[in-house]
Amino acid sequence: MNVSDGVRPTARGPRWSRDALWRSAPGILLRYPALLITVVAGTALLAVAAAAAPMFLSATSNEIVTGSLERPHLTRFMAGITFRFDGLPLAQRSFGPYLPSPEIDDLDAAFGEVAAGSPALGATLEEVLADPVSLSFEGTTGTQSGRLFGAPDAASHVERLAGRDGDGVWVPELIANDLGVLPGDTIVLSAASRGRTRSVEITVDGIYADFYLALPSDGFWLRWEHEFRLADPSAMPPVPPPPQPLLAERDQVLALARALGQRSATFSWQAPVVDPRGLSLEDVQALDGYVSQIRSYGFMQSRLGQRLQCCGRGGTLIPNAETSMSSSIDAVVDDAERRIATVQGPAQVLEIAAIAIAFVVVATFGAFSVRARRTEAGWLFARGTAPSLVAVKSAIEAFLPALAGGVLGWAIAFAAVRVVGPSGSVDGSAYAAAGARTAVAVVAAVAMGSAVAGSAYLRLVDPHRRGLVRIAGAVPWELGAIWLGYLAYRHLESGGALIADERLGVDRPSLALVGFPFLMLVGVAFLAARVALLAFRAIRPWTARAPAPVYLATRRLAAGGTSAVALIGAAGLCLGMFVHSQLVAGSLEATLDAKSQVYVGSDVATQVAYDSATPDDVPFPITRVVQAGQGIRLTSGRALDLLAIDPTTFPAAAYWNDGLADPSLDDLMHALRDPIPGGALPILLAEGNGLDVRQVVLGTETVAVQVVARVDAFPGLFSLRPLVVLDERALIERLRGPNPLARGWAELWARGDRRSVLDALAERGMPVYLALSAAEVRDIPAFSATIGTFTLVNALGTVAAVLVLVSMLAYVRARQRSQFVAYALSTRMGATHRDHHRALALELGSMIGIGFAVGTTLAVLTAAVTIPMLDPLPSIPPGPLFVIPLRAIVVTATAVGVVAWVGAGIINRHARAANLDEVMRVAG
Repeated sequence: MNVSDGVRPTARGPRWSRDALWRSAPGILLRYPALLITVVAGTALLAVAAAAAPMFLSATSNEIVTGSLERPHLTRFMAGITFRFDGLPLAQRSFGPYLPSPEIDDLDAAFGEVAAGSPALGATLEEVLADPVSLSFEGTTGTQSGRLFGAPDAASHVERLAGRDGDGVWVPELIANDLGVLPGDTIVLSAASRGRTRSVEITVDGIYADFYLALPSDGFWLRWEHEFRLADPSAMPPVPPPPQPLLAERDQVLALARALGQRSATFSWQAPVVDPRGLSLEDVQALDGYVSQIRSYGFMQSRLGQRLQCCGRGGTLIPNAETSMSSSIDAVVDDAERRIATVQGPAQVLEIAAIAIAFVVVATFGAFSVRARRTEAGWLFARGTAPSLVAVKSAIEAFLPALAGGVLGWAIAFAAVRVVGPSGSVDGSAYAAAGARTAVAVVAAVAMGSAVAGSAYLRLVDPHRRGLVRIAGAVPWELGAIWLGYLAYRHLESGGALIADERLGVDRPSLALVGFPFLMLVGVAFLAARVALLAFRAIRPWTARAPAPVYLATRRLAAGGTSAVALIGAAGLCLGMFVHSQLVAGSLEATLDAKSQVYVGSDVATQVAYDSATPDDVPFPITRVVQAGQGIRLTSGRALDLLAIDPTTFPAAAYWNDGLADPSLDDLMHALRDPIPGGALPILLAEGNGLDVRQVVLGTETVAVQVVARVDAFPGLFSLRPLVVLDERALIERLRGPNPLARGWAELWARGDRRSVLDALAERGMPVYLALSAAEVRDIPAFSATIGTFTLVNALGTVAAVLVLVSMLAYVRARQRSQFVAYALSTRMGATHRDHHRALALELGSMIGIGFAVGTTLAVLTAAVTIPMLDPLPSIPPGPLFVIPLRAIVVTATAVGVVAWVGAGIINRHARAANLDEVMRVAG
């Protein structure tokens, strides 16, 4: 049997190595731009879904690690390793039969070896704190004592007020004012030792701001908080601050301490972690494991442990001495693991959702690849080509475009995570995982497309098996998705939107929180697409005499098959998820913002002494309030919370939302200031529905009051008890005896960021005992994770919607290419190019518009169900806010119309460029 022209003269199919059809397969899609765009877009979307998850989780975890390390009570200093030796002799000494006390230099080197065991640890800090000394200047002894403190560049960790570095010491403002010294003066340090007093002279290099009330924010002094911070500033009678540090280099402190006759000191060796922004979750987990090892058997095996043989493990036999090793890295790891656990579940659901959407687009390519080349499909069938070989040929055709789509999808995922995702760095391992997932996505896209191509081939050309394929396609699988969505909703009803992770002790978003809207969107969007297709077929006879654009568009839509249904459903799913994520993220952010500011009262609340006045020269709105829990009670004995305010400055500085009360805030403040006939004190009552308040007891006095307004919530509402709001000045005027509020605290509420507010108050010499910002209250792991997750959905939904729109354009372009004969006939029969443009715009607009309308409607409905379940602070009003992103919906609707019109114009221009005579000749 001879073989000619590379074709075997039997019905067993082509020989791959000789058939031109197979040789041209790898680049054949270059001749079909619509198919090329579809496979690239579908694979890109699949790659985005696959690659975004590891990069997103890595960036999220690293952002969480950075945030944990930068928390004021942790910082990189507390998270590192600290070894402390209290009572270490300044000179080596022997104690009975035991070994001599360790030498300081030997301990320096030994701790350096411990710190070098982890790459997450930075340069070591050798510190020493000497015993208290008295100070005098020009023969006058001060009332304040101090303690020499030596550490590398210690003066850089305080706020310098005056002076410069030299060979002397930096003294705190408290001591400088007590002695009346300035930089450059010489002071005398004195200490008693063995019955005699020794003194040394030292120059004052500079003066720094006191921190016995509030430590500097960089965390350097956290390890010394108990030594230098005033424990109870409100103690009566007042307690003086502990001896404050006199700062110098360590060697100088050691020399001065020895000169003063001091025999021992407290030594500390710190190895803080390196720059927190350069550490990943894996890095801190490794450091945590290393610290655990050192704390156990590893300590005694280290050189540091061997140098302490005299002292025992973790203790000492030196009189009045004690050793300890500490690290807060375990708290950082626990915090990070709890927070990342709240993200992983929803992120996995979102990944599945995006992959499902991508497979729809990829499957569309498989159907296009056969439908757009009917003649070729019929020729292959006539030659007896099996569906499996058609699938293989389709895979070869799609591989290179799919590879390009995979690279594009990886790049889009990278950009989405870096631009709109978490601010944390992405680990190299995450990039590698994203690359591996992208490779799998490319293979999956090719396999999916080829499988659908084989199925479409059967349905299109095989008269014997197309019936079975059509029956399979008619199965209403969407009802199954809707049923699963209903089950997810029931799970939300019974279990709540947040579920407790008992291992980590944290609430994390339920998978059903994302699964419910996704499953409902899948089912309803694709079911609506089927119904829309049936509706177009039903109205087709009614458009026989309609204008040409309506007539043509209706018939094209009615003739659409599985591909049209898939694209309409995919558009509804993508656009619906986009709107839903906007709804949830926006509503949660608005709710958290409202609740946090109601709780704090404003952006920042600072606790100050009661007699502190409101500064009038700060560059931001500020007001003074007195907040007292159970500070006031009814004559029946029921306790109420009290908020005494200044109505003149309150509106500008306090948080207010019109949803908190029907009257405006200005009206409420006027009501508090306006006198009431009879002399009753006007008050506002929050959370006191049904409560009759006519007299209140404050301290030992009973005051007549009148409720001038009742509100659902009010700034400063911090418990479930009703809150009484009144004018502080008016209250004081009505008191006959001492003001009982004077024994408490006042608060300054301010608009602005925490750092700016604290700096401004410090510049004006106002001590702050406690500060709380609304941003700190909003930092709830479960809800931060939910907002972050849905924010990423915005990006993925946008990308998916864009790619689906591109696929729709490719679909209409492919149909237009396959209907050149009908196009040519219509133009010969009087239809204009403008009519075709409008018909294509109606077709595209109807497909996208149906998907958008269904997706948006369902997104609003599902969000209305889930958002009330997401109350971040149930004890604080208002309830969960429902914020509809009208701007995003209007912009998206406008974009749909623009895409439909512009896309139709591009497709129509390609049709006009075709040689109609050649088309008619081929058709004939």
